[in-house]
Amino acid sequence: MSLSNQLLVYSRTDGFRHESIPQAIDTIRSFGYNATFSEDPTLFSSQRSLSAYKAIVFLSTTGEVLNADQKGNFEVWLARGGGFVGIHSATSTFMDTAFYGNAIGAAFSRHPECQTASFVVLDHDHPSTANLPSPWTFSEEVYNFVSDPRATNASLLLSVDEDSYYDQYKPLPGNPQGSPHPIAWYRDGAAVLHANMARPWTRISNSSWDSNGMFRPPGRMWYTGLGHRAETWRDEHFQAHVQGGIDWVLGVNTTKPKVALTPASNNRTTPSGVAAEKGAASSSYPPGSRLAQTAVYGLVASTLLFHFTLLL
Repeated sequence: MSLSNQLLVYSRTDGFRHESIPQAIDTIRSFGYNATFSEDPTLFSSQRSLSAYKAIVFLSTTGEVLNADQKGNFEVWLARGGGFVGIHSATSTFMDTAFYGNAIGAAFSRHPECQTASFVVLDHDHPSTANLPSPWTFSEEVYNFVSDPRATNASLLLSVDEDSYYDQYKPLPGNPQGSPHPIAWYRDGAAVLHANMARPWTRISNSSWDSNGMFRPPGRMWYTGLGHRAETWRDEHFQAHVQGGIDWVLGVNTTKPKVALTPASNNRTTPSGVAAEKGAASSSYPPGSRLAQTAVYGLVASTLLFHFTLLL
């Protein structure tokens, strides 16, 4: 039975494209939402078109997948309470767009080679993690981030046991992503700027921007850094994880997954001496993008309704 809430699943890429996207689309389609699956940026060309959706999923998007006017409409839609779901490289999107960085909570920095790792459930009550084993051990890509999502008032759902896999990049200087290592998180309501969070952009008058220059989207947000591999999308526990997150953003009253779960293996495999993954030291953005580890969402592109100035 289809859910009545309209969902837009947007999977356009501008740069690196994940081979898992077709499987991810098939998996989300199987959940039975009243959903539109598209890579057409013109869906963001007016407030009227966006108003059809209660929530928008950025599914493994990368780079600049909307133009300036379309981003402006997306910002207004978020400011009006639209729900947002980010999956995997959604944090590898709009690296220099402040409202988006505030909304999703953190930006991707880099990752080691895809390998077996043990993920740790931090919140056993949220619908997206209530049915997961902990530790949850399987082969996936482990993201590092340039900032701590808790600085935007997000709450962590999943972390990772950093001793369970090999990461030639850890720790990042100053450990900007915080501890425990963030993997999945959510926010119910407005973001809050912590005093120690960088603010390299200017606030202008708007009800969704606070006096500290922080974009405060009033809707629900959920993000998971997992989902790199097609095999991950076929895993029943990951399906429950994603479906629980989307259900929560849509306000569906369920804490149980609609997929049948079987006990997961907790056998741990820790690879050693893993070689650096080709290209893993940099983000998936086109040449000329700001290096992810040097700034936190600096420049906001000019939009229909809002114009922001980068502070150098």
